[in-house]
Amino acid sequence: MDLQGIQENLDELGFEKAKQKAVLNLIDVKINNDMKEVISEIKRLEDKQDTKFSMLMWAMGILIALILALKFIR
Repeated sequence: MDLQGIQENLDELGFEKAKQKAVLNLIDVKINNDMKEVISEIKRLEDKQDTKFSMLMWAMGILIALILALKFIR
């Protein structure tokens, strides 16, 4: 449900404009807080993926260095 639908429901219930505004502000604050949590979780997942990618690159580098070292030793 969007905020306009909520406002229409508040009108039907007979809420005063000040009370409607207060309810809509509370809903807006709740949505903003939820979005902040979602964004922080996305950032955490991005950091986790960056770490995994970095570890993979290090492992590949070490493996390539080992292969080259073994190739030159023979």
